[in-house]
Amino acid sequence: MKKSLTVVMLVLTMLFTGCNPSGTDVDTDVETGVSPDVWETVSGSFTREGSSQYSNAVLQMKYLSDDCAMFEFRLMEGSEGDASETLSLSSVLLVGEDGVGRYEVPDEDGEDISITFELSEDGERITVSHRGSFTISPDGVYEFTDSALEVSKASATAIIEFLPTAATSLNHNVGEYTIEYPDEEIEGFYPVLAVFDDTGVVLAKFLVAHDLSSVYRADDDIEPVLIFGTEKP
Repeated sequence: MKKSLTVVMLVLTMLFTGCNPSGTDVDTDVETGVSPDVWETVSGSFTREGSSQYSNAVLQMKYLSDDCAMFEFRLMEGSEGDASETLSLSSVLLVGEDGVGRYEVPDEDGEDISITFELSEDGERITVSHRGSFTISPDGVYEFTDSALEVSKASATAIIEFLPTAATSLNHNVGEYTIEYPDEEIEGFYPVLAVFDDTGVVLAKFLVAHDLSSVYRADDDIEPVLIFGTEKP
């Protein structure tokens, strides 16, 4: 029987300089990128060229605002009869003035991990390259396959962490918290909680649409308030 080894990697950013996940200057010397305006049309799933049953890669992308886009890699490598390994990576990238998307963050050893996203002129293809240590390489050319998006704990957390503190009340200065993600949706939404680690007290409640089209703040004492995306009933 084929066994599965799952490695989940969530690189989530708490501090932003603009939307720069690393808080460092972004290199804009590259002149191969498209107009940043093209990024505003990006929303959907992309599949890496050459993906197969035992080695495949899917990239979900959704433009947010202010030259920022959410990305989520779902990577798998293995072979028939051997254990397979999976990697999930989700966060927010910054599109530079040169039209190239970049994500950079130090790993546990202080070494830089970076991913570069180059979008084609028609928005149908994304070329990915990385630097640093990954258990599975995300590199390759990803072709647009579907406009549909599927929310996960990783993507929901990435978008919620991206939104302004004024809208989410999420601030690690008031205490460490954990994003709790439910197993099932309710009428098209996933009720997501931010809970303090030490006391278990709920800091904030959210409703995240199953297709990542909207996020509502939904605390017990208020009517749900749209804080991201398109309003839904």
